[in-house]
Amino acid sequence: MPAVWVGIDSGKRAHHCVVIDQAGKVLLSMRVENDEGVLLELIAKVVEIAAGGDVCWATDLNAGGAALLIELLAAHEQKLLYIPGRIVHHAAATYRGDGKTDAKDARIIADQARRMRTDLQPVRGGDQISVDLRLLTARRNDLICDRVRAINRLRATLLEYFPALERAFDYSKKAPLILLGRYQTPESIRRTGLTRLAGWLKKHGCRNSAKMAEKALVAANSQHTVLPTQTTGSALVARLTAQINTLDAEIDDVDAQITDLFRQHESADVLLSMPGFGPVLAATFLANIGGNLEAFDSVDRLASVAGLSPVPRDSGRISGNLHRPRRFNRRLLRTCYLAALSSLKNSPASRIYYDRKRGEGSPINRPSSPSPAAASMSSGPCSVTTPSTRRQCQAAELRRLDRNIEIPNGRERRGPRPRPAGQRSSPSPGTAAGEDPPVFAGADSPVRTAAPSQLPGARIRGPGRRGSDRSFRVTPASPDSPDAPPSVGQRPVPG
Repeated sequence: MPAVWVGIDSGKRAHHCVVIDQAGKVLLSMRVENDEGVLLELIAKVVEIAAGGDVCWATDLNAGGAALLIELLAAHEQKLLYIPGRIVHHAAATYRGDGKTDAKDARIIADQARRMRTDLQPVRGGDQISVDLRLLTARRNDLICDRVRAINRLRATLLEYFPALERAFDYSKKAPLILLGRYQTPESIRRTGLTRLAGWLKKHGCRNSAKMAEKALVAANSQHTVLPTQTTGSALVARLTAQINTLDAEIDDVDAQITDLFRQHESADVLLSMPGFGPVLAATFLANIGGNLEAFDSVDRLASVAGLSPVPRDSGRISGNLHRPRRFNRRLLRTCYLAALSSLKNSPASRIYYDRKRGEGSPINRPSSPSPAAASMSSGPCSVTTPSTRRQCQAAELRRLDRNIEIPNGRERRGPRPRPAGQRSSPSPGTAAGEDPPVFAGADSPVRTAAPSQLPGARIRGPGRRGSDRSFRVTPASPDSPDAPPSVGQRPVPG
């Protein structure tokens, strides 16, 4: 057993360190700068306090601001545990006082490592290739986001003075950007003419140059009014087009670096042999697992970390109540999800499984956890905040019952067989409300779909605020007709 435990509340510029003994007595509490010399002095002081005994360090960060400290501890062969900040936040509620300070957080981290948690994972450093791939894939993701933002700005600017051209092309492709690099206004396109425009596009490597020139000319001929925003807007469109082209060149360069570095890894051939994995996705997967599978005791552990394994929420007589996990590696989940979709093109087994689940009505055509960008731009129920619009959205959900019905007791109803009056049911033992099946699940989901008119008392699944699960019980249209579906204007009653 260690002689002392050290809790580190990590930060960008400074860390707070608290050292406690086996009885929980604080032996040291100090703030240290995130500088190599100061951190080395801290390590020496803690080792001196331990007086030859073992030291157990714990931190709430495993990258970023704690990277220098982690490397120094590894160089001095010190044991380091990782406690996620979410765990520290919830554990703080079990300690006295409502105040929050860095010293208190560091004390909680040390105490959790001392006696509260026996399942904490040690911080393992990845190999050099995986570390480099983690930085490169993160940079690639930033560039992709910048490109999407630039394209959205480009379309918004075009809409200010040339809406016909804005809706004519998909500006995430290369050819429309080549067109906008030279021609941004209706007058310039009409003045060039169909033949000259098609020849210029073909010369610059555009596919289907004749068809594209024809679409551009049709858009130009549909608008002869010069808007006040055209002069400035066309200049901005030219700048945004150049910015997108620069981003494309940088993305290609980063992709080349990722591919070259990934192929030097010993597991490159194994990952590329898996359906759906190319160099970029395989490199992202490798970066998120640390270069090898030593941190995972089993395949089940890897699936749990990736968010692919449902978690049970059983209580009392309710069993088999599986839900989507809330804590998982979202980058790893996204990588597995994209690989699963990509495997549909070249893996017959994946295609057969996908078609079968889609035929059963399983909504597996979207990721289990949407990205922040998709969630912020969503026009679905999760973006509704006001009570009136939320009620309208709930009414719209009633018209989509064929995809969102959870049958009580997990029983499938294929005919108009109403439930006996007064019968009560326990929650479904199947998947939870609003839960998507795991991407790589091998078993069929016990939840099936049926016609709304055949399901009195069923529960409608719909996302709540911030992606949480929420369900509403459909009330009968009238007491005389318990099997009648609710009207659109009828407000669902929380179940």
